[in-house]
Amino acid sequence: MVIYKIKQLLWQKQIDTGQPLTYEDVAKATGMGRATIARLASPKTDYNPTMKVVEKLAKYFGVQIGDLATIVDEESEAA
Repeated sequence: MVIYKIKQLLWQKQIDTGQPLTYEDVAKATGMGRATIARLASPKTDYNPTMKVVEKLAKYFGVQIGDLATIVDEESEAA
């Protein structure tokens, strides 16, 4: 299962900028919908974003694509 690190990256960007940020702020800055950002931030999402979405988020957060997500073994999640 792929878990996107949207919440962690948003929190880090808030610390770095000293500004409060919301999913709406990310959506406006990237040209995506707020619902898309919220779905990716959910740890139990089954949403599979396109590479274009992943690329926009990586640019917005200033990270490499590989830093946006992590792979979690579904069996260990169920335990």
